[in-house]
Amino acid sequence: MRTIVFIFLFVSIGGAAQTPLKYDSDNKVVYQNENAMGLSDLFKLMRPYEETFDLIESARDSRFTSQVFGFLGGIGIGYSVSDFFITKDMKWPVLGIGAGLIGGSVFFHFRAYKRLEKAVNSYNSNIGLSAFNKRPFEFSVGFTPYGLGMNLTF
Repeated sequence: MRTIVFIFLFVSIGGAAQTPLKYDSDNKVVYQNENAMGLSDLFKLMRPYEETFDLIESARDSRFTSQVFGFLGGIGIGYSVSDFFITKDMKWPVLGIGAGLIGGSVFFHFRAYKRLEKAVNSYNSNIGLSAFNKRPFEFSVGFTPYGLGMNLTF
């Protein structure tokens, strides 16, 4: 009896750990089992897979760079515009540098979300999703009206 309980727990824990991720490109959110996942959750989940972990680290770094460039660009543009209202003299070099930083911020922003999408696809392929139907390999044991049954889906 203990052997059956142990096998049931082993199969149920193993099946829950390898649930595929879904990337919502409209909202830029990653879901697992209909629950939104944060970046720290994705780091914990993807750490065993080296290629996937490198992609999620790159996405994090690109997101951080985007935020820094956006902040500095906003300071440059804000300083130029506010100085224009006060002194009626536009500081064009500072405005140009600020606009360039904002442009760089947009580039890194899109790069971060493309890397995030690649990381999700890489994770899904590493946990054994079939290339044809995008369904995970599943093994389940359960009770039926006629007895004990096993199901293998791939």
